[in-house]
Amino acid sequence: MSEHKLASAADFRNDVKEEDCFEPAREILLPKSGKWVLLRRPKPLAFTLLAAPLPGIPKAQAENPSENQNEISSEEVTRIAGWLSALWGKVFVHPKLSLRPGPDQIHPDWIDPDDQKFIWRWIRGEVDDSGASLSTFPGGVQG
Repeated sequence: MSEHKLASAADFRNDVKEEDCFEPAREILLPKSGKWVLLRRPKPLAFTLLAAPLPGIPKAQAENPSENQNEISSEEVTRIAGWLSALWGKVFVHPKLSLRPGPDQIHPDWIDPDDQKFIWRWIRGEVDDSGASLSTFPGGVQG
């Protein structure tokens, strides 16, 4: 048998630094409210470290797919909400987000719904910092 100590998952997880998971923070203008915030876009590694939830198919639904097709369990909702909260908490550099905001923090509900949609699109890389779509080539660029 080998005399080496085998690495654990925690050994690898501990080697990953926060800066490995996010791009550098950038000042972003929220289009609806006109407020400037400091955000950092997550890299793919961030999603794995934050345990990105993959919705499962409940056994009953797998057996009868036409029944309860859009229902999701309260446990699944709680799991996804926790993940979303952790992700947004890491994306927002300034002001910081909190469900119980202190003097230098904001509650996620204080962000206008249109700005929330913009932030989601920005996080996913669908738009650039100014909100321009990244799904099409800019004018004049030909393949």
